[in-house]
Amino acid sequence: MIKRLSCALAFAICALPTLARADEPAPAEVITDAARYKAEQGLVLFEKRDWKAAFEAFRLAEELFHAPSLVMRMATCQRELGHLLEARALYRRVADERLAADAPPAFRAAQADAKRELERLAKRIARLRVSVTGISVLRVNVKLDGALVPLEPDTVEVDPGDHRLEARAPGAEVAEQRIVVREGVTMPVSLRLEPLRQKVVVVTRGVGLAPGLVTLGLGVAGVATGAVTGAMALGQVADLEQRCGGFTCPTSALAERDRATTLATASTASFIAGGVGLAASALLLPLHFAGTKGGGAEGDAPKVSLGVAPFGGEVRVRW
Repeated sequence: MIKRLSCALAFAICALPTLARADEPAPAEVITDAARYKAEQGLVLFEKRDWKAAFEAFRLAEELFHAPSLVMRMATCQRELGHLLEARALYRRVADERLAADAPPAFRAAQADAKRELERLAKRIARLRVSVTGISVLRVNVKLDGALVPLEPDTVEVDPGDHRLEARAPGAEVAEQRIVVREGVTMPVSLRLEPLRQKVVVVTRGVGLAPGLVTLGLGVAGVATGAVTGAMALGQVADLEQRCGGFTCPTSALAERDRATTLATASTASFIAGGVGLAASALLLPLHFAGTKGGGAEGDAPKVSLGVAPFGGEVRVRW
């Protein structure tokens, strides 16, 4: 095969001066030398079974001078690389070419070889029968190795080897599947579409500065109120002790006693409220600065809630 190819290439390249276009910008001799060099380089690489490099050399030679024998070698390289669909396209290009009446015998031999290779390749090319199941959608896009493929006809021709299929549709999750296809088989593949999972984004705010300042103010006010009312209650208690002599009190002092009791109760309540406020501010203010230190997101800051009950209170922190 290599020997016959060498003869065909030599004949084709030698015939270049008579076949070159009249408007060719470079001299025919320069084109001839360049085409011959790349064709000979391709032959060497072909013999070494370096299919990829040989294909590139033949491709460059064919760009300089078209010859069906060069296209045949390009197709053979692609076939050996496992690119059967590309090989078929090149073989078909040679088989379908309309040769001139005086075309060299090597060109006609290449055309006959191409037709035989097409028959052999037809048995090696694999096919996929792709179906999409799951939710009902109006429009489905199916991609094979990143390229869109139609669902009609029901089979898709592929090269043997590894492939990646995916199906996309509005309102559905992407369905993906990796497959390994052997030569000459028709392989069924089913892609199932699932409903798109709803993504819920909850935006929360961390501890701000205002709650800490407010609770600090309320705490200070509560302690101050407790101190004032406590002092007033103590003053009235001392006055009652002098008037009552420590044993009995006149009826006129009963109202003053009630006021002292009220002031004492108010003082106690104010101290309790002030203590809760100061404790809350002592927690809220550090949490605020901890949540904002270093430019962190607000969603990363702790969440704090306050609760008040008739006989106490609580502070809850959620990280």
